[in-house]
Amino acid sequence: MITAQKEFTIEVGKKKFEYSVDKLPQDILDTIKNRYNEEIKGALNITDKLQKYETIAELKTKIKESLGKENDASEDEFSQRLGYYLQGYDEIIKQSVRENILNKKRPDGRD
Repeated sequence: MITAQKEFTIEVGKKKFEYSVDKLPQDILDTIKNRYNEEIKGALNITDKLQKYETIAELKTKIKESLGKENDASEDEFSQRLGYYLQGYDEIIKQSVRENILNKKRPDGRD
């Protein structure tokens, strides 16, 4: 079967698609962590579900507004950096939730 696939690939002549993984720059992650880590942890400690989601959404909007247009960049660069900031925000949320779970504090406030 594999031989047939290899022969077919040679016959068709289509090359294997190569892609690059767009990795989150560490400086962006550090910037978000340094500026907003305490606010993120505070938002995650809210026990009321709807209020927690609202606070997290407001914080995400705040990060978009403050960090997204920090540098004068082209529209494409701005879009890419904004994507990185949002990805970094989500990564810090995930890290904080995991840290809380390891410290015996559930995200839903139960014991």
